[in-house]
Amino acid sequence: MDNPSSKHHFIPEFYQKGFYSNDGKLFTYKKDYHTIKSRAPAQILYELDLHTIALGKEKTLAIENFYSQLEGKFTECRDLIKEHSQDVDLMSELMSDPTFMKIAKYMVATQFWRTPCKRDLAVEFTPRLTDLYDQATNEMKAVLRYDRMLIKYLTKRAHKDHAVKFIQFILLPLITFDLSEKSDTIYLFRAPTNQAFVSSDRPVSFDSHEKLFSFKSFCFPFSKELLLFGSENDKAFQLSMEKINKLIAKRADKIVIAASKNQLEEIRAVIIQTRNKPGQMT
Repeated sequence: MDNPSSKHHFIPEFYQKGFYSNDGKLFTYKKDYHTIKSRAPAQILYELDLHTIALGKEKTLAIENFYSQLEGKFTECRDLIKEHSQDVDLMSELMSDPTFMKIAKYMVATQFWRTPCKRDLAVEFTPRLTDLYDQATNEMKAVLRYDRMLIKYLTKRAHKDHAVKFIQFILLPLITFDLSEKSDTIYLFRAPTNQAFVSSDRPVSFDSHEKLFSFKSFCFPFSKELLLFGSENDKAFQLSMEKINKLIAKRADKIVIAASKNQLEEIRAVIIQTRNKPGQMT
């Protein structure tokens, strides 16, 4: 591709489009400035050269290309769920389908690690890379071509920008999460009529890394209509649209996105009101 874009989205454009209003608008709320505006996905949630790796005088967009291929599969996965979300029997079949579940898990794993704010966490994980690789499934090792020497190489060079990017954006999603066919703690919830989920620049919400990586406790809005969540006891999980959206907004880094300007105005009012009361917005 000639003159590839240097704007690399950490929240993909295809994902943002899942939060369009019925007339094709996307609204954003900036927490720092309390501003609400209509934006196009191409305009937001990206960093320049985020996925560019420089090796000497050469630059490669291998990471950006890797994500582009995954996003095609992710879009199919999300659209399939949306298309058949009213068919209870089919939805149940999809959630127990190994291939489908792996794609959903990959989507959560890559989205968790690809946000820029996870860079420091990625560096913290580098001393554990070899152990994590050794504990990974043969399938994941095969994806990495059983190259244990590569893991050692990256560990030693974790102070280098190119190594950290490879570790964060490609390696850690593969070896920190349980990407097996197991799906007995993962559920989908459809928003009630005339209600919608919001999302943000940190769309994966969780309580602990351990339970997130095992998919036992997390939530991730697939789109404005659908929420993927993990729970060890589905009967005990009392889902509240209001609480979920407040949680997503609270844990956003800087930007919340939604299909409704009014919805963001309500969130802004709550955030302003509780800014000095951190225990209130949970």
